[in-house]
Amino acid sequence: MFSALTDIQIGAGSSDFRLIDRKVLESMLRFRDSELFLRGIVEWVGFLATTISFDCPPRHSGASKYNLKRMLRFAKTAIVSFSTKPLQIGIWLGAITSMLAFLELGYISVQYFRGATVPGWASTVGALSFLFGILFIMLGIIGIYIGNIYKMAQGRPSFLINQMSNIPEGA
Repeated sequence: MFSALTDIQIGAGSSDFRLIDRKVLESMLRFRDSELFLRGIVEWVGFLATTISFDCPPRHSGASKYNLKRMLRFAKTAIVSFSTKPLQIGIWLGAITSMLAFLELGYISVQYFRGATVPGWASTVGALSFLFGILFIMLGIIGIYIGNIYKMAQGRPSFLINQMSNIPEGA
């Protein structure tokens, strides 16, 4: 789900247990996110990576402290840290709602001229549905603006320089 909602592809079975190079660490330390999603950051910085497969033995004692509530909070943190697509989904939901309400108003109008509708009720519901659709679109647009402000507040670098060549020292 994370990979679908963001532009970052995380492989199946990925975990936070990893060995990283000093360059990767220095790049990651530039992030000022309030809640770090390590798996996403490691993929986002884009350095070459190698995966070493291993068999994970069963837990010797105790149980995982990540219950369903903590897992859902972890997923929310991951998605909110790297994506504004849920806000865009809100815009599409509003557009679809408005379109369906517009079709409903057309149907109500046709039925009205045939004399087959309950006066007042259908037109009220149709008008309210249309206005709620417009409201969803506007909230989605406001949400995208707020999402852009959130991205700026995260202070992530626009790009990372892996290697420089033919540049005098101190330039």
